[in-house]
Amino acid sequence: MFGGVGCYLSTILVFYVHNLLVLLVPVLAFWFLLLGLTLAPVVVEERERQTWDVLRTTPLTTEAILLGKASGALWWMSDLVHLMIGLLILISMGIGLISLVITPTTTAGYPTGIPDQLLCAATVIVPPVAALFFIMDRAQQFCLAAAASLAASASSRSVRAALASACGAAMVVWIVDVALALLAVVLLQPERFIFASKGDWLALLTLGPMVSYLASFSLLKTTVCLLATLLLREFAVRALWRWTMHAACEL
Repeated sequence: MFGGVGCYLSTILVFYVHNLLVLLVPVLAFWFLLLGLTLAPVVVEERERQTWDVLRTTPLTTEAILLGKASGALWWMSDLVHLMIGLLILISMGIGLISLVITPTTTAGYPTGIPDQLLCAATVIVPPVAALFFIMDRAQQFCLAAAASLAASASSRSVRAALASACGAAMVVWIVDVALALLAVVLLQPERFIFASKGDWLALLTLGPMVSYLASFSLLKTTVCLLATLLLREFAVRALWRWTMHAACEL
């Protein structure tokens, strides 16, 4: 009886989540465009005013100047950032709730020999851990998009060019993130996306790689793919930041 109720509740949750994800697509597109527009003038505008070299003569390092100007540029978006953080936390709680509903139905009937106490502990521990990793995943994507926008600003010679390149860079981060996750799913679980539903595509586009990994792989594969994704993004953030520093000092 409990398994039937769990399946029914999970079906309702998935139905509503998939429909709500449609609304997140334009919100995310607007978010990345706004991020690019906000960070685009950070360096190039100072160059056009011929004040960038003056700023670099101060005791502050170039890195501190860039971080300070980026923080100041993003300040007007603080209310929107708080809204996005609240939405992120809400979605992460939803992911934990769905996992709590699905776990009893997916573990029932499997003669694994795992003690009931261990299964109960996993049921309690896995949802908050998954929610935490989901928040880390989305926060890192934001950092990568911000780093790409700053790199575009430091590499441009006019505000107009920076606006276009920074917006494009932020959107490219979103697209590449989705493409790499899709590639991982296709390579490791090809049958998963051959007949993918609209909900699968929406989940990957809006909620990111982690949700697709959870829906496609075992816990071990999900952990490996997620850690690989986080490491790859961290490498990209550091590479973009080094390029930003180089461009800010040389151009």
